Amino acid sequence: MVIESAHSRVLRILVVSIGIGSIVFTLLGLGGIVEQQDWHGTALSTAMVVIVCGVPPVLALVAHRLPVTALRVLSGIHAASALIFLAIWYPAMSPEFLPATSTPWLMNIISVATCLAAIALPPIAAWVYLIAVAVGGGLLRFGLLGANDVSRPFQDAVMLALFSVVVVSLVQLALRSGRKQDEASIEAQQEAASVGTEETIERQRARYQAFTRDEVLATLHEASLDSFGNHVAIRQRASQALQKMAELRSEKSNAAFVTASEFELLLRASATLAVPIGVNVSEPAGTRVLIPADVADGLAEALAEAVSNSLTHAEIPGGRPVLRRARATMSPTSVDIVMTDDGRGFSLRQMRLDRFGVRVGILQRVNAIHGCTAAVTSSRRDGTSVSLSWREGTIA
Repeated sequence: MVIESAHSRVLRILVVSIGIGSIVFTLLGLGGIVEQQDWHGTALSTAMVVIVCGVPPVLALVAHRLPVTALRVLSGIHAASALIFLAIWYPAMSPEFLPATSTPWLMNIISVATCLAAIALPPIAAWVYLIAVAVGGGLLRFGLLGANDVSRPFQDAVMLALFSVVVVSLVQLALRSGRKQDEASIEAQQEAASVGTEETIERQRARYQAFTRDEVLATLHEASLDSFGNHVAIRQRASQALQKMAELRSEKSNAAFVTASEFELLLRASATLAVPIGVNVSEPAGTRVLIPADVADGLAEALAEAVSNSLTHAEIPGGRPVLRRARATMSPTSVDIVMTDDGRGFSLRQMRLDRFGVRVGILQRVNAIHGCTAAVTSSRRDGTSVSLSWREGTIA
């Protein structure tokens, strides 16, 4: 499952916007494109029009389907091609066509290439590209006008540079804002995960203290009876109490377990009355379901988050009621929990990075626990399914 970052979403939106803008530029300069088709050979003229004018709208059409890396590579190829065409424009012209009064149509649309260069290249490289385009445009105009007029090529180069500076700055500012949002989102996720971990540790510590208190009280009770022959039992009780106290001091949370019935109560409390949950416990003869406390807490909290997300987002506006259900299967070595709904679902590929409920409350929370895995599947037609599992002895 791919979780889309804010930077990636901004990049896709920029590619779409640039593609639409290139259509506008092409329509505005269509007269010049048609008029100047005879300036070069048919093959070169066709290649320039197809690549310079055609590629950006195509990128806009596939912006939400291609990986971000592919979009950046294709944007870079377009920018490089436009710069090459600018460099060879004058040398490749036919000798009989040297109109000094016409502006090459490429100069009117090459700012689109500078925008795509700002997407494909690092900031400094994008500015170098912009300077190369401005200088190349000025030299092209100088070649067409001849050495008798220097002011006109200079003015054209400055105007091209100024316009490109504006659009490239906007592109880079938007991409920088996306990165800042990602950084803030990751920081908030880490803080939320830290708070959740601290709360879990506190609950486990309270449980361990309760266990230790029970052992100590039981040992003292048996010692107070002082009946004949119970000295061995008292020593065993005392040894167990000391062991639990040592575990508490060293914070060995994996030494604490919950039973199947205790875990079932946790799950039913997490599912609430809104989601019926079926529980199946398999305890072969001579075995007993004992689940590590941190595993039980993590899975129960993830189930509660899945239920909350479903209640918040799965409803179909003006549609049928959403059916929700959960199922838990327990054995001495494994736990499997599946929570499903048939609501409106969502696109996993476009799931935002700042979806704390799914990213932190379910995926990050459960997958960080030794032996546990979590997965979310969803589509806009089939609803959402959240799978939580634990396997004893699984290598982290």
